[in-house]
Amino acid sequence: MLNVNRGSSVSRPVLAWPRSHRGNFRVEPPISLDQCYEAFEQLSGPLSGLSLTVRAKYENTVAFVNAMLE
Repeated sequence: MLNVNRGSSVSRPVLAWPRSHRGNFRVEPPISLDQCYEAFEQLSGPLSGLSLTVRAKYENTVAFVNAMLE
């Protein structure tokens, strides 16, 4: 189950790549939004400058990765 749009849930098939690559993470889970976004900051600017829609995509990615690593 994937949590989208601040509270609603949608069941969607996904690749569970965080599980298969769990030994490749350079930080210990749970991974924070800031840790995740750090790799994209040079390309996309500061996290605080992102639109709410784009920021939500990063938040959802972090939630997905952390759920897969539990």
